[in-house]
Amino acid sequence: MTNHTIGRGDIVTLPAYDGTLLVRSIDQRFGTAVVEDGKGRRFSFGLSKLTKVI
Repeated sequence: MTNHTIGRGDIVTLPAYDGTLLVRSIDQRFGTAVVEDGKGRRFSFGLSKLTKVI
């Protein structure tokens, strides 16, 4: 399942992460997103792993 509605500035969550993350950038070529936690740490994950928080 691909999540086409996730964009820069969206709040997302991961199945194994207790909290929310902010999307900083999207790379459509590789299907990845750079996300930032509340402490300013940045990580890269596949878009299929992320779920948008409404």
